[in-house]
Amino acid sequence: MTGNAAATGGTGLSNEGFFSGYPNGSSLWGWSFANWSLNVTYHPDKYFQFKVDLTDYSDISFSFAERRSGTGPLNFVIHYSLDGANFTPIT
Repeated sequence: MTGNAAATGGTGLSNEGFFSGYPNGSSLWGWSFANWSLNVTYHPDKYFQFKVDLTDYSDISFSFAERRSGTGPLNFVIHYSLDGANFTPIT
């Protein structure tokens, strides 16, 4: 499936970027944000969120590659939502 996604970061993040060639000139695309809190398990204003319309799709799978700089978050949790308001962590 090829489609579109909308992404946003929390109000505590800055310098949003979307670029190709990361890492090291690969063909992968990536989103980037700055101003993460280091050594903090949870901060309500610092998150990355994207939305994909999966209407009429089934057997959905999700994969990603995470890469951080020395100023990126040390830990993260992935949540999903079916209504855009209530989020459940993926264990």
